[in-house]
Amino acid sequence: MRRVSDLPELDGLASRLPFRLDAVDEAGAVFERWLRAPNDADEYVVALWTYCYVRRYFLVRFAREPSFTGGELEHVIDQAYERVERGRSDLREPSRYARWVVVVCRNTYVSFVTRRSQPMELDRVAEPSASPDELDDWHENAGLASAVRSAVERLPPFLRPYAEQRFLHGANYEAIASAMGRDPATVRAYAHKALARLRADRRLVRWLREFAGYEPPALESEGATSASRTGADKARERK
Repeated sequence: MRRVSDLPELDGLASRLPFRLDAVDEAGAVFERWLRAPNDADEYVVALWTYCYVRRYFLVRFAREPSFTGGELEHVIDQAYERVERGRSDLREPSRYARWVVVVCRNTYVSFVTRRSQPMELDRVAEPSASPDELDDWHENAGLASAVRSAVERLPPFLRPYAEQRFLHGANYEAIASAMGRDPATVRAYAHKALARLRADRRLVRWLREFAGYEPPALESEGATSASRTGADKARERK
Protein backbone atom coordinates (compact mmCIF):
# COMPACT_ATOMS: atom_id res chain seq x y z
CA MET A 1 0.00 0.00 0.00
CA ARG A 2 1.26 3.44 -0.90
CA ARG A 3 1.60 5.70 2.13
CA VAL A 4 4.75 7.78 2.36
CA SER A 5 4.99 7.80 -1.44
CA ASP A 6 1.60 9.58 -1.56
CA LEU A 7 2.85 12.52 0.48
CA PRO A 8 4.76 14.40 -2.26
CA GLU A 9 1.73 14.27 -4.55
CA LEU A 10 -0.50 15.45 -1.72
CA ASP A 11 1.90 18.23 -0.79
CA GLY A 12 1.87 19.32 -4.42
CA LEU A 13 -1.90 19.58 -4.27
CA ALA A 14 -1.70 21.52 -1.00
CA SER A 15 0.67 24.00 -2.65
CA ARG A 16 -2.35 25.39 -4.50
CA LEU A 17 -3.62 26.78 -1.22
CA PRO A 18 -3.07 30.51 -0.58
CA PHE A 19 -1.51 29.60 2.78
CA ARG A 20 0.41 26.77 4.39
CA LEU A 21 -1.43 23.57 5.22
CA ASP A 22 -0.70 24.06 8.92
CA ALA A 23 -2.00 27.66 8.90
CA VAL A 24 -5.17 26.79 10.81
CA ASP A 25 -6.15 30.39 11.58
CA GLU A 26 -6.03 31.36 7.90
CA ALA A 27 -8.03 28.26 6.96
CA GLY A 28 -10.60 29.07 9.64
CA ALA A 29 -10.93 32.64 8.38
CA VAL A 30 -11.71 31.44 4.85
CA PHE A 31 -14.28 28.97 6.17
CA GLU A 32 -15.99 31.68 8.22
CA ARG A 33 -16.07 34.04 5.23
CA TRP A 34 -17.48 31.32 2.96
CA LEU A 35 -20.13 30.40 5.51
CA ARG A 36 -21.31 34.01 5.73
CA ALA A 37 -21.12 34.76 2.00
CA PRO A 38 -20.98 31.53 -0.04
CA ASN A 39 -18.86 31.75 -3.18
CA ASP A 40 -17.03 29.26 -5.39
CA ALA A 41 -13.53 30.57 -4.69
CA ASP A 42 -13.74 30.20 -0.91
CA GLU A 43 -15.63 26.91 -1.21
CA TYR A 44 -12.76 25.53 -3.30
CA VAL A 45 -10.15 26.63 -0.75
CA VAL A 46 -12.12 25.10 2.14
CA ALA A 47 -12.60 21.82 0.25
CA LEU A 48 -8.95 21.68 -0.80
CA TRP A 49 -7.60 22.44 2.67
CA THR A 50 -9.94 19.92 4.31
CA TYR A 51 -9.07 17.18 1.84
CA CYS A 52 -5.32 17.73 2.08
CA TYR A 53 -5.20 18.09 5.85
CA VAL A 54 -7.39 15.07 6.63
CA ARG A 55 -5.63 12.81 4.16
CA ARG A 56 -2.14 13.89 5.19
CA TYR A 57 -2.97 13.44 8.87
CA PHE A 58 -3.86 9.79 8.39
CA LEU A 59 -1.18 9.03 5.80
CA VAL A 60 1.50 10.11 8.27
CA ARG A 61 0.05 8.06 11.12
CA PHE A 62 -0.55 4.95 9.03
CA ALA A 63 3.03 5.15 7.75
CA ARG A 64 4.15 4.50 11.33
CA GLU A 65 2.00 1.35 11.62
CA PRO A 66 2.92 -1.20 8.91
CA SER A 67 0.18 -3.57 10.09
CA PHE A 68 -2.58 -1.14 9.11
CA THR A 69 -4.08 -1.89 5.70
CA GLY A 70 -4.93 0.30 2.74
CA GLY A 71 -8.60 -0.50 3.18
CA GLU A 72 -8.46 0.65 6.79
CA LEU A 73 -6.73 3.84 5.73
CA GLU A 74 -9.42 4.75 3.21
CA HIS A 75 -12.17 3.80 5.65
CA VAL A 76 -10.86 5.96 8.48
CA ILE A 77 -10.24 8.90 6.11
CA ASP A 78 -13.82 8.66 4.86
CA GLN A 79 -15.08 8.41 8.42
CA ALA A 80 -13.22 11.55 9.50
CA TYR A 81 -14.27 13.46 6.41
CA GLU A 82 -17.90 12.50 6.91
CA ARG A 83 -17.79 13.70 10.51
CA VAL A 84 -16.42 17.02 9.30
CA GLU A 85 -19.11 17.35 6.63
CA ARG A 86 -21.82 16.46 9.10
CA GLY A 87 -20.77 18.72 11.95
CA ARG A 88 -19.25 21.84 10.47
CA SER A 89 -22.52 23.69 9.86
CA ASP A 90 -23.17 23.57 13.63
CA LEU A 91 -19.89 25.16 14.72
CA ARG A 92 -20.45 27.95 17.20
CA GLU A 93 -17.18 29.61 16.22
CA PRO A 94 -16.68 29.15 12.47
CA SER A 95 -13.30 30.87 12.66
CA ARG A 96 -12.04 27.82 14.60
CA TYR A 97 -13.08 25.42 11.84
CA ALA A 98 -9.56 24.20 11.07
CA ARG A 99 -8.73 23.64 14.75
CA TRP A 100 -11.94 21.65 15.06
CA VAL A 101 -10.96 19.50 12.05
CA VAL A 102 -7.66 18.71 13.81
CA VAL A 103 -9.62 17.47 16.83
CA VAL A 104 -11.97 15.41 14.64
CA CYS A 105 -9.00 13.71 12.99
CA ARG A 106 -7.33 12.96 16.30
CA ASN A 107 -10.52 11.55 17.85
CA THR A 108 -11.27 9.46 14.77
CA TYR A 109 -7.79 7.98 14.81
CA VAL A 110 -7.94 7.22 18.53
CA SER A 111 -11.32 5.51 18.07
CA PHE A 112 -9.97 3.47 15.16
CA VAL A 113 -6.89 2.30 17.08
CA THR A 114 -8.99 1.49 20.15
CA ARG A 115 -11.49 -0.60 18.17
CA ARG A 116 -8.74 -2.32 16.24
CA SER A 117 -6.99 -3.42 19.41
CA GLN A 118 -10.11 -5.17 20.66
CA PRO A 119 -10.55 -8.83 19.56
CA MET A 120 -13.54 -9.43 17.30
CA GLU A 121 -16.34 -11.42 18.88
CA LEU A 122 -16.82 -14.93 17.54
CA ASP A 123 -20.48 -14.43 16.58
CA ARG A 124 -19.53 -11.38 14.49
CA VAL A 125 -17.05 -13.51 12.57
CA ALA A 126 -19.48 -16.38 12.05
CA GLU A 127 -22.49 -14.26 11.15
CA PRO A 128 -21.50 -10.97 9.54
CA SER A 129 -24.04 -8.21 9.84
CA ALA A 130 -26.44 -7.88 6.91
CA SER A 131 -26.55 -4.13 7.47
CA PRO A 132 -23.38 -2.47 6.13
CA ASP A 133 -22.36 0.86 7.58
CA GLU A 134 -21.07 2.32 4.36
CA LEU A 135 -23.08 3.17 1.27
CA ASP A 136 -19.99 2.25 -0.78
CA ASP A 137 -20.61 -1.47 -0.04
CA TRP A 138 -24.24 -1.56 -1.12
CA HIS A 139 -23.47 -2.09 -4.81
CA GLU A 140 -22.57 -5.71 -4.02
CA ASN A 141 -26.25 -6.55 -3.65
CA ALA A 142 -28.23 -6.43 -6.90
CA GLY A 143 -31.47 -5.25 -5.30
CA LEU A 144 -29.71 -2.54 -3.35
CA ALA A 145 -27.74 -1.52 -6.42
CA SER A 146 -30.98 -1.01 -8.32
CA ALA A 147 -32.50 1.04 -5.50
CA VAL A 148 -29.38 3.15 -5.14
CA ARG A 149 -29.15 3.67 -8.91
CA SER A 150 -32.71 4.99 -8.97
CA ALA A 151 -31.91 7.34 -6.08
CA VAL A 152 -28.76 8.54 -7.84
CA GLU A 153 -30.84 9.37 -10.92
CA ARG A 154 -32.98 11.62 -8.72
CA LEU A 155 -29.97 13.67 -7.60
CA PRO A 156 -29.36 17.16 -9.00
CA PRO A 157 -27.37 17.01 -12.27
CA PHE A 158 -24.29 18.62 -10.71
CA LEU A 159 -24.00 15.79 -8.14
CA ARG A 160 -25.08 12.84 -10.27
CA PRO A 161 -21.77 12.04 -12.06
CA TYR A 162 -19.85 11.97 -8.78
CA ALA A 163 -22.44 9.70 -7.15
CA GLU A 164 -22.50 7.34 -10.11
CA GLN A 165 -18.75 6.86 -10.11
CA ARG A 166 -18.37 6.64 -6.32
CA PHE A 167 -21.44 4.70 -5.18
CA LEU A 168 -22.39 2.66 -8.26
CA HIS A 169 -18.98 1.86 -9.71
CA GLY A 170 -16.92 1.96 -6.50
CA ALA A 171 -14.28 4.28 -7.96
CA ASN A 172 -11.95 6.01 -5.53
CA TYR A 173 -11.61 9.78 -5.38
CA GLU A 174 -8.33 9.91 -7.28
CA ALA A 175 -9.73 7.85 -10.18
CA ILE A 176 -12.84 10.02 -10.39
CA ALA A 177 -10.74 13.18 -10.27
CA SER A 178 -8.56 11.92 -13.12
CA ALA A 179 -11.55 10.91 -15.25
CA MET A 180 -13.46 14.15 -14.70
CA GLY A 181 -10.56 16.56 -14.77
CA ARG A 182 -11.15 17.74 -11.20
CA ASP A 183 -8.98 17.62 -8.12
CA PRO A 184 -9.65 14.93 -5.45
CA ALA A 185 -10.72 17.52 -2.87
CA THR A 186 -13.56 18.72 -5.08
CA VAL A 187 -14.58 15.15 -5.91
CA ARG A 188 -14.69 14.18 -2.23
CA ALA A 189 -16.75 17.26 -1.32
CA TYR A 190 -19.30 16.57 -4.05
CA ALA A 191 -19.46 12.86 -3.24
CA HIS A 192 -20.30 13.66 0.38
CA LYS A 193 -22.96 16.16 -0.70
CA ALA A 194 -24.44 13.38 -2.82
CA LEU A 195 -24.25 10.93 0.09
CA ALA A 196 -26.19 13.33 2.31
CA ARG A 197 -28.90 13.62 -0.34
CA LEU A 198 -29.09 9.84 -0.79
CA ARG A 199 -29.50 9.30 2.94
CA ALA A 200 -32.35 11.80 2.91
CA ASP A 201 -34.06 10.19 -0.12
CA ARG A 202 -37.37 8.91 1.26
CA ARG A 203 -37.89 6.27 -1.43
CA LEU A 204 -34.42 4.83 -0.89
CA VAL A 205 -34.82 4.90 2.89
CA ARG A 206 -38.19 3.13 2.61
CA TRP A 207 -36.67 0.42 0.41
CA LEU A 208 -33.83 -0.14 2.84
CA ARG A 209 -36.19 -0.44 5.78
CA GLU A 210 -38.70 -2.75 4.10
CA PHE A 211 -36.46 -5.02 2.05
CA ALA A 212 -33.02 -4.86 3.62
CA GLY A 213 -34.02 -4.40 7.25
CA TYR A 214 -31.53 -1.58 7.47
CA GLU A 215 -31.97 1.80 9.13
CA PRO A 216 -29.67 4.32 7.36
CA PRO A 217 -27.66 6.67 9.59
CA ALA A 218 -29.60 9.83 10.40
CA LEU A 219 -27.06 12.10 8.80
CA GLU A 220 -29.53 14.82 7.91
CA SER A 221 -33.27 15.08 7.60
CA GLU A 222 -34.67 16.22 4.27
CA GLY A 223 -35.34 19.65 5.68
CA ALA A 224 -31.90 19.89 7.23
CA THR A 225 -30.32 18.87 3.95
CA SER A 226 -32.09 21.69 2.15
CA ALA A 227 -31.25 24.19 4.85
CA SER A 228 -27.58 23.25 4.85
CA ARG A 229 -27.12 23.74 1.13
CA THR A 230 -24.87 26.63 0.34
CA GLY A 231 -25.76 29.46 -1.99
CA ALA A 232 -23.25 28.01 -4.45
CA ASP A 233 -25.11 24.66 -4.41
CA LYS A 234 -28.44 26.33 -5.11
CA ALA A 235 -26.93 28.33 -7.94
CA ARG A 236 -25.60 25.15 -9.55
CA GLU A 237 -29.04 23.52 -9.33
CA ARG A 238 -30.59 26.44 -11.18
CA LYS A 239 -28.15 26.03 -14.09
